[in-house]
Amino acid sequence: MARRRDGRLRTRPDSVDSRSSDSYTAGVYAGGQIGNVALWLGGAHTLQAFAEAGYGFATSFARFEPYAGVTYAYQQTYAFHDTGGSAVLSGDDSSLNSVSTTLRLRGEADLFKVGELGVSARGGLGWRHAYGDVDTDTRLHFSGGSDFTVDGLPILRDSAEVEVGLNVSFNGNAALELSYNGSLAEDARDHDVSATFHIRY
Repeated sequence: MARRRDGRLRTRPDSVDSRSSDSYTAGVYAGGQIGNVALWLGGAHTLQAFAEAGYGFATSFARFEPYAGVTYAYQQTYAFHDTGGSAVLSGDDSSLNSVSTTLRLRGEADLFKVGELGVSARGGLGWRHAYGDVDTDTRLHFSGGSDFTVDGLPILRDSAEVEVGLNVSFNGNAALELSYNGSLAEDARDHDVSATFHIRY
């Protein structure tokens, strides 16, 4: 997987002030399963690397997989200095260096099936802890002015991870998937709800 992004910002149509940026993302992902044991490895540049290991087992009513994961992330932002205009914006060097660990239990079960209509549910509950840098603020300043800080989205130090999903299969070619994913911490909440309809021709 590789991605390149170009960006250019001009502050006013008649202004000589402009800003440009290039960003690159590259990543690899691999996974496998030996019996009931599953292992996933991956990495990306800005620099990010992760590893997960889980053990799956089934009961008479559901399938479960407890797993543990660790992620390392490093991001370097270089100093910049705009040119042109009366209010020149500058930014300092900054870096982010963090490690997070996750312990989680996933589960899924088939609720019922009538003819070609089948309904299944899945869920997950876990805990994530971050070590190292969790502050994503950036310090900027205009020429002749005082420094100011732009607040970024914080990395949650400790959070509960919640996943709930429902899948409705109408036949072998169509399915409706409803899902909720949440990260719940003392000072922040992150909720994601989605509905996806799959159809195969």
